[in-house]
Amino acid sequence: MARMQEGTTLIFVNRLDEAEVVFRRGMEGGELLEGDRDVRGSFGLQYAMASVIKGIASLSDDQLDECRERLFEADELVANSTDPDWVGKSVIRGVCTLMGGVTQCAQHSFVKGVWNVLRSWQWIKRLQSEALHFEGHEKDAVRSAALFTLAVFNLLISLLPPSRMKAAQWVSGFEGDRALGIGMLEECWKEGGLLAPWSALVLCSYHVDVKTFLGETQTAEDFSCCAEIIEWARERYPGSVFFQGLEADLCAAQKDIARATELSTALEGQVGELRALQWVLCYKRGMYALTDLQLSAAAEFFRASLQVYVEVGRRSMVPFMAMYSGICFHAAADQVEGGLTEGDAEALRASAGTMVDMVGEYEAMDKKNWGRQDRWAFETRRRYTKEATSAPWPLLDIAEAMVLRMRCVRWMQAHQAEALLQQLREKEDITLNKRVRTIMCMAEICRQQERAEECREYIKQGLALEPELPEAGKKHGALHMLQYLKAALAAEDNPMEAQEVVRGLEEYSKQYPMSHEVMFKVTLLKKRIGADFLDVYKTCAVKNTTTVTAVVMQVGAVVKWDWMLEAHDCSFRVVFTPSSGEPLVIQELDRHPETDGPVTGQYTVETPGRIQLVWDNSHSWMRSKTVTYHLQPDDLPCEVHAI
Repeated sequence: MARMQEGTTLIFVNRLDEAEVVFRRGMEGGELLEGDRDVRGSFGLQYAMASVIKGIASLSDDQLDECRERLFEADELVANSTDPDWVGKSVIRGVCTLMGGVTQCAQHSFVKGVWNVLRSWQWIKRLQSEALHFEGHEKDAVRSAALFTLAVFNLLISLLPPSRMKAAQWVSGFEGDRALGIGMLEECWKEGGLLAPWSALVLCSYHVDVKTFLGETQTAEDFSCCAEIIEWARERYPGSVFFQGLEADLCAAQKDIARATELSTALEGQVGELRALQWVLCYKRGMYALTDLQLSAAAEFFRASLQVYVEVGRRSMVPFMAMYSGICFHAAADQVEGGLTEGDAEALRASAGTMVDMVGEYEAMDKKNWGRQDRWAFETRRRYTKEATSAPWPLLDIAEAMVLRMRCVRWMQAHQAEALLQQLREKEDITLNKRVRTIMCMAEICRQQERAEECREYIKQGLALEPELPEAGKKHGALHMLQYLKAALAAEDNPMEAQEVVRGLEEYSKQYPMSHEVMFKVTLLKKRIGADFLDVYKTCAVKNTTTVTAVVMQVGAVVKWDWMLEAHDCSFRVVFTPSSGEPLVIQELDRHPETDGPVTGQYTVETPGRIQLVWDNSHSWMRSKTVTYHLQPDDLPCEVHAI
């Protein structure tokens, strides 16, 4: 246990390579004495957890893949251990599966990642009754790991949409209790066991970062808890970049941007070769500058952040950061009347042009799997080219990012928020589309600043313009966000009205630029108010063969599917048949077993035609199979035919 504690301490004082050596030696172990437990799997788990931090922090291309391999190795060590069955095995296997799922989500394999998170329940369910009350010399480690694992599992499950839960039969009826999870994290931290620093880190991150992402108000108790954690960590892990970074965000959340900036500046000399932390520091300083409405400074920090990715040969996220930088440079150049000379403005515009051109250069690269942030950058860039049909408004573009993707507005003092509102109000010669986007931004600024009545007034103004909006304006997402805000405010004192508003959102287009930012908030609101809504997952019985057919007329549409089997095995294929042409088999699996988890795939339509998902159970037709599937886009008309 002393060696495990040593390795954990090394992680949190930024000595990740040394921590890996300690854990690797523990995995290799030695000859066990009679009565000793086989703890190689425990060391393997810690080895994998160290690789998660190192991989993310170092921007290593293959580190998350290596983490998955290490988790598998740790799980295999436990599964093949000669130890008799005891709860410690369940702890390790549950954590390995849970962490494996989280790692897959970090690699954007969300369907399989969520499936593994849910699958971990088959081991984790033992912890509540056995591990928390375990007696033995491993008690501190077992109880600490059980508290941490149960806490994280409860948190993750509480945030999943019901449609994901429906697909996992083995956790039927378990909804996740967020308050219980938070309580367990606090208990794990205060007990000071093996995973106390991990619990402290997650707990502080939840209060400082996650709650704002969820749109929830931070309380004085939240801030007090975080301050206590940071003081605790300062004594035990001096110089920890992880806890010092959280301290900077805590200061920002308390609207002390000057102190947050000071702490971030001090961290620059401590991150060493942890390039991702360099990127995070630059990005956060860009957000801090935006909070102070220092647009040119924000542009410089975003430019510095993308340079970190360029230097390690990464392409993802470079267009995203470049577009942020370019917009900020443009917005700063527009402030000539604020004391900027024309020469300074021209220099800023030149820098903006360089950044926007970089986005175009990256879009032209041979890369198909750009993330949603980079795709946003490519789409936004088109508003800043000579071919654009109307002049862009950089301040609106960056304000939209501030209210939807960043936390700048929450960090603002009242006078800073009012200054931003005033700049948005003053612009008059804009299109109707931009007017609705502006009103949406002002409504969300007021909500985040707890100015509810003004928020309601802006919502009313924006929604009143809906009948006049052209089709392109209706598909942008500003109306969706206004409806969400209307429902969120109504949920405080009129849940029935909130439910009606949320149901009305189902009639809106589901494919729009802001869908990721809006729909996650809507999903959480639905769970909160108990709104019934269309479940995107369908279930079908496969006796011999079952075929789901959808006609796709839009060229360029991306059709996605995922499905999972309740038990046993089933064959599967996806066939696309053009309106005029031969059928094309896109995906084919022979007797896919339930134990392999969900199947995913996608196809970009190059010509109108029909796509068919075919489940074949002819090898076992006397035993019907149950399949849960999801075909996207959600509004595709489908027919189901079973034999």
